[in-house]
Amino acid sequence: MKTAEITFKLGEQFEDVLMSGEKTQNVVRREADSLVQEQTGPKGTILITRVFSEAGMTMTLTHTDSGAVAKRPFKRTG
Repeated sequence: MKTAEITFKLGEQFEDVLMSGEKTQNVVRREADSLVQEQTGPKGTILITRVFSEAGMTMTLTHTDSGAVAKRPFKRTG
């Protein structure tokens, strides 16, 4: 397991390097209680939606080219 940290400003494009070494272009916007990150790289575009609640966060990744979707819940601790 590794921890990744990114710093960004909402609505402004930024470059990020994935743990695999691939470079991506990203934009993050806020939609209600969610952060939506559009990440474009060598393998296409991925929408990463993080929905926050009292229980924690649910992250949904959608590969826009293929339509593949993955979800991961995170429980709030402390």
